[in-house]
Amino acid sequence: MHISFLPRASIPFDTYLSGYEEQNMFKNKTILVADGSESIQRIQKAFGSDINVIGITTLYEATHALNYKPDLVICGLHFDESRMFDFLRIIKTDPLYRAIPVFCFRDFDSRVGICEGEALKIACLALGAVDFVDLYDLRHRYGAKKAGDMFRKLLVTLLEDSNLPTN
Repeated sequence: MHISFLPRASIPFDTYLSGYEEQNMFKNKTILVADGSESIQRIQKAFGSDINVIGITTLYEATHALNYKPDLVICGLHFDESRMFDFLRIIKTDPLYRAIPVFCFRDFDSRVGICEGEALKIACLALGAVDFVDLYDLRHRYGAKKAGDMFRKLLVTLLEDSNLPTN
């Protein structure tokens, strides 16, 4: 599958994704990352060759990439012109894909209010996501390194949990 990357503003994602050290822990695992090309590349770099990362930048590509049966979907709020909720709805309403855990995040270099952040989280959870994290907020509260560690631990936990049988 040819994956085209759309241009996107620089996101300091690698600051908190560097240092991934688990070797072969997730052999044969697949993560579908739906976001801008820079985020995709940083997640690929963070996991190295120990995991298959499929990077997707459009909703059209994303719906077709679900056929690869990923163990985890990570979707950014600004994916394909803010189509995160569309993609989440597609995954969770299709019996073939609804068991795939979907982790949603926001990593835009601006603050949102408490109410807006909570509304995003509530909407994601209501549509079936396992969680929503505002990475800008985490960086602002805890600093880049700790935010990165927290984000990485969430992803590792979700991958570990994907070994469990699903209903």
